[in-house]
Order: sequence, then C-alpha cells, then structure tokens
Amino acid sequence: NSNSHKDGSSQYKGVSWYPPTQRWRVTIKYQGRQKYLGYFDDKIEAALAYDVAARELFGVFAKFNFPTS
Repeated sequence: NSNSHKDGSSQYKGVSWYPPTQRWRVTIKYQGRQKYLGYFDDKIEAALAYDVAARELFGVFAKFNFPTS
C-alpha cells in the first residue's frame, strides 16, 4: 500500500493503460501478490475501484486516490 509511482501511465495509484484492451487496468498488491481488479473505460472510475479495494484490504492504513471517497 505505497504511494503512486511518478513514472506510471496514470496519475492514479493502481491504474495503468493496458494497450491490448485499450482500457484502464486496475491492480493492487496485497500480501505480496498482485490482484487484478478489472478493466475500465474511464480512469476516474478505475481509480475509485482501487480506492474501494484499498479500503477493504488495508482499512485505516489505506492510501487513496481520492481521500474523501
């Protein structure tokens, strides 16, 4: 549950552009494993999906894309 990377293809944590599907892919790392959360047409929706998963997995230690979501 680290901060977003500056060199990622999106400014949102856990969200990256996936050329084979031409959609935004969302992943989160939990207990040393990467979990795929799905593909989205809209990167804001993708970032919100990440936030939901982070809240469920990390609770009070979660780092969100939108802290007030």
